[in-house]
Amino acid sequence: MVNEVNKGNMDSGTFSTNTWRRILLEVNSQGKRNFNLKQLKQKFNRLRAMHHEFSDLLKHTGFGWDVETNTVHALEETWQNYIRVKITFKLITF
Repeated sequence: MVNEVNKGNMDSGTFSTNTWRRILLEVNSQGKRNFNLKQLKQKFNRLRAMHHEFSDLLKHTGFGWDVETNTVHALEETWQNYIRVKITFKLITF
């Protein structure tokens, strides 16, 4: 997928049908399991949502990224405040 983006094949945030097919062929050729197009797109959307949430986390004051350990770091109080806000927001949106 990164290669396709670098080639300019992700116009307006989406891949064309032909690009999705190329990605699917590449993924299936490299793995032990074969996926269908729907599964691949669902996985992509889950990864995109996780990346968005991760990026938002790092934008909050008090959070940082430790390059050596590849982990997010913050004070315990910062984590507790973040978790409390996330839980409250999820309860409100249901």
